[in-house]
Amino acid sequence: MGTPYLQRVLNQQLTNHIRDSLPALRNRLQTQMLTMEKEVEEYKNFRPDDPTRKTKAMMQ
Repeated sequence: MGTPYLQRVLNQQLTNHIRDSLPALRNRLQTQMLTMEKEVEEYKNFRPDDPTRKTKAMMQ
């Protein structure tokens, strides 16, 4: 069958693997991005000299 056949078969397998793996990867990245965005929102208004912050830290 030769090298061209092997090249086609391997290329098709790689394409199928990428097509199968891409949705899960996309979902995982979106979940991580949403988590990071939530963390950014929490720290957006962060003020280290805020007295309530010190109280919460001591309570924990």
